[in-house]
Amino acid sequence: MALGVADPSGAHAGADIAYTWRARQAGEAGQCGNQGTHLMPVAPLRTFGSHIRGDTDGRPGGCDLTLPRTPAP
Repeated sequence: MALGVADPSGAHAGADIAYTWRARQAGEAGQCGNQGTHLMPVAPLRTFGSHIRGDTDGRPGGCDLTLPRTPAP
């Protein structure tokens, strides 16, 4: 999968969002492809950042997607 934010009005132009993708401590690292910190682009058209992979087989564990918390306007 890959993430991005469509902003047709341009109200948030240039406001790329950093997020992290990591395997849970009790899981297998191989379940979460391309771990690390990535940018989710904000653009007028559909644009996507780096591909990340979550393996949804029957093994225990999983992946955590962490987005930044921003205060309400």
